[in-house]
Amino acid sequence: MNKAREWLGKCKHSHNRCSEDVERSLPTRLLHFKEGVLKLVSTTKLDTKTPYAALSHCWGKIKILRLLKENFETFHTSVPISELSRTFQDSLKVLTELGLEYIWIDSLCIIQDDAQDWEREAVKMSAVYGCSEITLAASSSEDGSQGLFYDRQLPAPRLCQLYIGNSTTFDVIPFQHWSVALSRLVLSTRAWAYQERRLSPRVLFFTSTHLAWQCQTWGAEEWKTEGVDKVSSFFNIQSSPHADTFWDETIKEYAPCKLTFWSDKLIAISGVAKRRQITVGGEYVAGLWREGIERQLCWITVSRGRK
Repeated sequence: MNKAREWLGKCKHSHNRCSEDVERSLPTRLLHFKEGVLKLVSTTKLDTKTPYAALSHCWGKIKILRLLKENFETFHTSVPISELSRTFQDSLKVLTELGLEYIWIDSLCIIQDDAQDWEREAVKMSAVYGCSEITLAASSSEDGSQGLFYDRQLPAPRLCQLYIGNSTTFDVIPFQHWSVALSRLVLSTRAWAYQERRLSPRVLFFTSTHLAWQCQTWGAEEWKTEGVDKVSSFFNIQSSPHADTFWDETIKEYAPCKLTFWSDKLIAISGVAKRRQITVGGEYVAGLWREGIERQLCWITVSRGRK
């Protein structure tokens, strides 16, 4: 976790783009973890600048502890840590390592058997992830039983030598951009996780082989020389030379993602649409934008698979 703390510290203190003042708000509820005690808290009395982490994860098919009407009051006193999934328990360890006390986890902060509460909170995803200090992404875990940490070995770079003339030798390392590798992981195939990743100002990816980082300034991997892979700022769409095609690219990335309930298709990307509307403007119409809607309705299948 030393590397994670280093990345977070560097981002907070030297990345002007990542530290720009934005209108901050807190989720309706957060989990507070301190001195081994976890409890659910209402945020009405907290300072809106209170830093918190958010968790992005796959639910999978295993049963996980959830916030329900019947345990709502009990959770405000104590959430039984021993009953949490491995991923949730690992996220509390990371929270402490990063010097934070608050975390947002969907299944424990939204009342799961209250349709009205779910509908109210689901439309706030843009703010929940966008206002977080950092998002912890369980990128390689298919469900809560696999956790964030793996017994692993860092991938050894494959070297080949290139000889030029009689005296010059270069070591050549095959390169794959960090974003390409991350896009192939389990979490990246889930539709809800797509906007969680896109809206978060900082994401710490936990994979089966290494840690990776993405903020609004650059991306880095644990096993590579860091700091040179710059990323385009999602929060600065308007100044991007590709602002007019931003939504086209977004839908192309989002369309293959999987949903447990297809009725969530529009709401699972509504946060991205809301952010685009704030920065660029326009009228949002059921997944498309009125301006240029004729072009957006065009489509083609280029391979087998869901699009």
